[in-house]
Amino acid sequence: MSTEDSLPVEVVAAGMSLGGLQQLIDDAGLGRINPTTVSVNDVDYAFGSPATAALRRISGRDVDGRPWSLFCKVIQHARHWPGLARLPSDSHDRLASAYPWRQELGLWDPEFRATMPATMRPPQLYQVVDLGDDRLALWMEDVQHTMRPWDLTRYAAAARALGRWNQRARNPQLLEATGLPPHFPLRIFSQNALRARGLEPLATDELWAHEWLRPHTDLRQTLRSLAARLTDLIARLDTMPLCRPHGDASPQNLLVPDQTPNEFVVIDLSQQAPTALGCDLGQLAVGLIHAELVSPDMLPTIAATVLPAYCAGVRDEGYAANEDLIESAMWTSMLVRSGFDSLRYDWLAHDAASDHEATFAARVELTRRIAIGASKIL
Repeated sequence: MSTEDSLPVEVVAAGMSLGGLQQLIDDAGLGRINPTTVSVNDVDYAFGSPATAALRRISGRDVDGRPWSLFCKVIQHARHWPGLARLPSDSHDRLASAYPWRQELGLWDPEFRATMPATMRPPQLYQVVDLGDDRLALWMEDVQHTMRPWDLTRYAAAARALGRWNQRARNPQLLEATGLPPHFPLRIFSQNALRARGLEPLATDELWAHEWLRPHTDLRQTLRSLAARLTDLIARLDTMPLCRPHGDASPQNLLVPDQTPNEFVVIDLSQQAPTALGCDLGQLAVGLIHAELVSPDMLPTIAATVLPAYCAGVRDEGYAANEDLIESAMWTSMLVRSGFDSLRYDWLAHDAASDHEATFAARVELTRRIAIGASKIL
């Protein structure tokens, strides 16, 4: 067996030979590969994005026994996404034809990257391999990041950096480069996936008669009232100051390196269309709560922390931030993206529903917190 044959099949499938892998290691400033030590580990991730096909960490040791690692993300055309089959046929067709599956590459676009403040950067991208059939393997730096929980100080630092970045990314040429009208992804989401996952269930009396939802008729009424305003709320965003956003700026996508804890490594660019200043705050505030890593009752405190920090970042870049508009954008984005479909209605019919009771109750509380916050502001 040759050394080429000894590489894991996932490495070969991602378009990498032993020589190519060694070149990536050289580019990363690491050692000479011992090919017998190369291994692949899938990274646990909730694959909600139609464009994400695989996340893998490739690691091993060099000839002197020192460890090395790389990260490989495989992105794909939306037609390859298994979740496509669960969508209504009209939504299925629109998503398959229009989803911008290559948008993450914008992280390394020189003009857009130049708008990041000094405390933000993308991971080092070593190579993009075309796998054919509209699939790409992105070979990049494996960021060694802290697993320490986020505290309010870190939330504030991230929000201020986002405010600076969003303000710096208001160049008309950057907005035009997205090729989309303002808030196009948000509208498509609200008209398609959100309709099936969050809006239609609000009208289903049978679901809301379930013992887990029956006590929350007031929440149902609030959500239905907010749902009736969604089109107008998104249209209002169009009138606000626009930027090119991160698009999914949850803490999970703002990695804090072990060696440089005052820096954020930005991953998973999304929702690339002109977007109102403040929309990125929605995912920042709700991301760890939605992932069940932070209690829903922390949402008001987190929102109250990130809003002034973000506005300070906008002002750092010389713009007189309108805090009321930014707060409105934050809650509108949070409402559309997490306020209606955080409730996992599918768990209500699950054979082992009791396994999800506590988690479902937390999702109800998260939904309530978003609905209360949005109703006060919007």
